[in-house]
Amino acid sequence: MDVLEKRIVTHLRNCESAHLEDFSNGLSKRFELTPAACVEGVQQLSEAVAYKIVFHDLSHVLWDGLYVGEPSSSRIDPLLQELEQNLLVISETVHDRVRTRIITDIMKASCDGFLLVLLAGGPSRAFSRQDSQIIEDDFKALKDLFWANGDGLPADLIDKFSATV
Repeated sequence: MDVLEKRIVTHLRNCESAHLEDFSNGLSKRFELTPAACVEGVQQLSEAVAYKIVFHDLSHVLWDGLYVGEPSSSRIDPLLQELEQNLLVISETVHDRVRTRIITDIMKASCDGFLLVLLAGGPSRAFSRQDSQIIEDDFKALKDLFWANGDGLPADLIDKFSATV
């Protein structure tokens, strides 16, 4: 931010349309909120991307497919496969400094989606006590996807955001 600020100030000083009063009060005051605004913008963008992926791009395997009819015949595997493809694209294209944040937000959105299917799945889903082991196994598989045999998110972070489910 400091480099950017210096470049902008230098450019404004060389610009004919800039006025002296723009510099008299210290132009740096105008940049005080910029780092916090950037962090907040990245956070909002990360959350938006995560929820778009889970609830829009993967809705056909999450909302329209997971546990529809008989839970034993409509398990989480199709969701995990497509989610893994999205995570691979993100891992290869997103900068290291925001990658963990985006993947964490995708995990949160995935947990929210899983919980939504269980609690508000509608008339196409019915669960019995016998289905509990299937649901627990599927949820463990979802968490394992984000853990990635130790190469993914830290286990404590996964546990923290999956506790509600």
